[in-house]
Amino acid sequence: MAGLLVLRVTLLVLLFALAKAASELVPQSIEPNGICKKNFECRTGFTCAPTQVPKETRCMTIRTAGGQCNDLQDCAQSLKLRCIRGVCVEPGKFGTPCEQYLDDGDCVEGFTCINRTCSRHSDKNGTCDVFWNCKRGLTCIKKQCREKSRHGGDCDSSIDCENAVCTLNSKGEYKCDSDIGSIFGSLIAFTFVIVTTSTLQFCAWRPRRR
Repeated sequence: MAGLLVLRVTLLVLLFALAKAASELVPQSIEPNGICKKNFECRTGFTCAPTQVPKETRCMTIRTAGGQCNDLQDCAQSLKLRCIRGVCVEPGKFGTPCEQYLDDGDCVEGFTCINRTCSRHSDKNGTCDVFWNCKRGLTCIKKQCREKSRHGGDCDSSIDCENAVCTLNSKGEYKCDSDIGSIFGSLIAFTFVIVTTSTLQFCAWRPRRR
């Protein structure tokens, strides 16, 4: 019953999110220098970037180093530039600012973004924001690099568990649970969350030719 309820709720969320994303899609028809809100509104080769006027964004050419940006897509990916603190810059070395994207591209190879600063990968019990901030073999639990938890151990997500999934128990705590019933219900929810996220990202960030 619990698994079926999770499935129904997640499906409703998915349908609502898809409907909202579809209602926002518009053709890539806004001319260069035209006012825009999203990157996909601009023609190929242009991006919706901030201007000198506060809160104003227009379709501009892809930015090179030093150009203003709202997000990663505003900067020239062919130059491996990143959008950090509103400016397109090259990946930083140890101690330089960074943002927490879904990779470590803001920092040069061998470093990772922790607390918005390029740092070395943390050892066991070291500070982390996500699991890839930690050295190989460790995961990030409660902002600390640890070994993966077994049944009954602490977790933030199922990636923190060894042969188990991360579930919310009756005490309101997230713990690794190896129970088959709990795993089945959580896998259903996890699958639909991934589908929802991927669909929204595809709708909002369609690939553009450079």
